[in-house]
Amino acid sequence: MFPEIRDVMLCERREWGKFLSGYHEPKLDGMRTLLYKWDEIKIIGRDQTKSRDQMCIDITRNFPEIVEELKSYPLNYFIFDAEVLHPEGLEVARGRRLLEDKFRITLRASHSPCEAYVLDVIFLEKEDVRDKPLYLRKEKHDQLPETRLIKKIKQYPLEFLVQLVEDKINLPPELARITKAIEKGLVEKDPESPYICKRTHYWRKYKLRKEEYSPIIRIELRPNEEIKSFVVKWDDKEIITDYGLSDRERILYVRAIEKNSEKVGNSLYPKAPLYGKFSFEQGQLIFRHDLKFSQIK
Repeated sequence: MFPEIRDVMLCERREWGKFLSGYHEPKLDGMRTLLYKWDEIKIIGRDQTKSRDQMCIDITRNFPEIVEELKSYPLNYFIFDAEVLHPEGLEVARGRRLLEDKFRITLRASHSPCEAYVLDVIFLEKEDVRDKPLYLRKEKHDQLPETRLIKKIKQYPLEFLVQLVEDKINLPPELARITKAIEKGLVEKDPESPYICKRTHYWRKYKLRKEEYSPIIRIELRPNEEIKSFVVKWDDKEIITDYGLSDRERILYVRAIEKNSEKVGNSLYPKAPLYGKFSFEQGQLIFRHDLKFSQIK
């Protein structure tokens, strides 16, 4: 049996520009996963529908192309902390996770494969390396072989990443290929940090984005009464979006909204002004996890 890991190491959010020292990486926009190759191969994703988020959803069957790469990967008995992404963006990878039909999964895996970027090493050749400092884990990480679909996140100078995020220079070829899967931000990691399976100050994320509270005109619902999407007034236009809305929020927020809304068909119309925090990035309006039934001053 392979060791069971219930969470990954998560970043604290910090203000853009107030950087500290450490290793610096581009901020990928994918799905955080655990890649297991032990007595069997597993890809484990996050369950955001429970009171406490945990890495406990088996999504192995949804990414057969990555499974095949792991089978032939030249190392055994490991657990990697990784980001599964698609070059066309998060919604493509997320859509694959939600598929249930085996034929459609296989077809998309063949014609539009996802990729896994290894962020850190947790176990390697059965050795638990979580207590080792990051600079030693990084030595192991940097020696990992890469394949067509299994890549390694790379470190870059801080000044270089800042210029990239602020659009002052062009992306290097290895990142330009996955432009839509890169956020406007960077990750900073303390070289002395152990691997801690929770949110910690040792890893920090900085994002460059303009966020605004914008009015939500209506909420579209799924047949199971979860939130399908928001219809938002943004720059005098009505935009339909569900980008950034987690599975957990689709359930929790609908309960709060429906108490102060009128339901018409599969839509909820707020009776009082309802505002959500959004940002506009790479041509998409993205929900930023905050709703208020009040006028924003």
